[in-house]
Amino acid sequence: MKPASASGLPFEDPIRIARETPRSGFALLFRRNGRPAEERGLEASADLLGGTGPDGRGAWSQGPFAAIQHAHWTTDEEIDSVVPFVSPGSGVVILFQGRLDNRPELSASATESDAAVVARAYERWGEAAFERFLGPFALALYEPRDKRLLLARDPLGSRALFCHRRSDLLIAATEELAIIGHPEVEMELDRQRMSQFFAVRELTGRRTFFQGVEQLLPGEILAITGDDEKATRWWPFVPHAAPLRASPRVRAEAFRGTVAEAVRCRLRSRSRTAVSLSGGLDSTALAALAAEIGPPPLAVSWTFDRFPRCDERTYTRPLIAAHSLPFREVLCDDAGPLTELPSWPLHPTTPEQNAYRRFHQRSYAAIADAGLSVQLSGMLGDQLYGGTERWLWELLRSGRFATAARASVGAGGARRLAGAGLPPRVAARLRRRSDAPPWLTAEARRTLPAEPPWPQEAARSRRPTQYLRLLELMNGHGFAVERFFAARHGVEVRYPLHDRRVVELALRLPTEDLRWRGQGRPVIRRALRGRVPDEILNRRDKTSFELVFWDALEQAPTEALLAAEDASWQQWVRADWLDRARRRDRGSAGIVLWTCLCFQLWTARALPSLRAWKRRSISGRQ
Repeated sequence: MKPASASGLPFEDPIRIARETPRSGFALLFRRNGRPAEERGLEASADLLGGTGPDGRGAWSQGPFAAIQHAHWTTDEEIDSVVPFVSPGSGVVILFQGRLDNRPELSASATESDAAVVARAYERWGEAAFERFLGPFALALYEPRDKRLLLARDPLGSRALFCHRRSDLLIAATEELAIIGHPEVEMELDRQRMSQFFAVRELTGRRTFFQGVEQLLPGEILAITGDDEKATRWWPFVPHAAPLRASPRVRAEAFRGTVAEAVRCRLRSRSRTAVSLSGGLDSTALAALAAEIGPPPLAVSWTFDRFPRCDERTYTRPLIAAHSLPFREVLCDDAGPLTELPSWPLHPTTPEQNAYRRFHQRSYAAIADAGLSVQLSGMLGDQLYGGTERWLWELLRSGRFATAARASVGAGGARRLAGAGLPPRVAARLRRRSDAPPWLTAEARRTLPAEPPWPQEAARSRRPTQYLRLLELMNGHGFAVERFFAARHGVEVRYPLHDRRVVELALRLPTEDLRWRGQGRPVIRRALRGRVPDEILNRRDKTSFELVFWDALEQAPTEALLAAEDASWQQWVRADWLDRARRRDRGSAGIVLWTCLCFQLWTARALPSLRAWKRRSISGRQ
């Protein structure tokens, strides 16, 4: 019999699922006071990482340092590689999760694992080597001779890395769960992070939902010795880089070539890849370019018979035919939020849940069914072409008055001119802490931290909104959560648009490449001409799953969840506000309602399970 929550609902245990899902990653312990590190304590962390990786695991310990790593061989170079990697020359120990996309620039060997390439690069350039790495990565490097530990994360934060720091101890891992699972780490919720969550604010800073567990910032290098620690951050994104000076055709060709290279790097896999295909410009671009570069990818698309406004077969099927793509259509009519509630998937360390989690689950199952293990995703497209609120100002500043006048016709230019006329630096200086949302309780308002000022780099950039959205912490956080769920099906998700080279180019494109006369993304439309069917290139609307969302919630026991005796969401959100908002305009209340439901499920299911496991784990080691 399945366990039940405090509200009486049976459910699948999220901690059991986490322990039974093999996935890649690492956990380490470094006793800064010089005492021997016991590998036994890390076993609890490794247990919550899935016990083992899809391709096994390895451990290494010496003196004050101990580490466990789980392997997943998704590229030919990784097959049969030993983890952690120990350099035969210098003896440095490397724990590496991710992928290097510029291996030829770093090593002459075409057969070494990425971790071995990292070791050679470090032996040659020291910490400066990390700035040379292209691709998503989180790594730990330990030098036994000097008893020195380095932790590093790629500048886009594509791979997560967390740590628990004390004067005598450091524990680090690629998942918060592995740190919380360690017997020496307390499990206390961070109330400021909770209030941020209910205020529907973006993730900022190092905070996680647990006190004492923090994340490294993107591009950060943390150097730890026994009595010293130093954090530095390298940042390749120049905020004030001059716009790309070339014709629209040349800019489009440059953009297509850069995205194609990002796709090519992510096709480096042991087998053919899949692509999550919608009828939008981002996923169709990836599918078309992947088909040109290598074997056509498997296209996996969500379809709807009951909700024709959500269905995109009108757009996906012409592209599939044009590139002879093998495809799987995944019917999702009955896969809305909270469907099959007892087995609704929950992430153990965050209440943030994707309302369309079942859509993704079915896609991963279809990919695994086809014997594949890598999926390309078009996520980050909205951020890539964002920041267009000042496109008129950019035209005016460059003296292109006639072009600005033509562009504003039919695009709401007159209404937007006031906002567009503000230089970015002036707009940044005018930014103030926004008022707390009206739905928050007094306690939530009290603990809600002030919004930090814009980073200096963003304030100096030509398009502050685009700069912030491309480089914000939530992107990497979302990818980390998605990796957890994809791993249940043995699938690794890769994001070609979350590529350093693509981001750098997008920041340099003139704003007219991002939006022109009311039409979004003109640069990719020009870049894909002849490669993607015209019905996609000329499309102006975007599919919404709002109908599926509300249909599913009307059938779910929403009221029972909200009114449960253990309804802890009421500490943070005013029940009277939510009730009035739902009756007045359910659309405006949708995100707050979903936030409350997610938090209720998480606190009623995941947290009690995690606490019970932790008590059993600690008592079993005493």
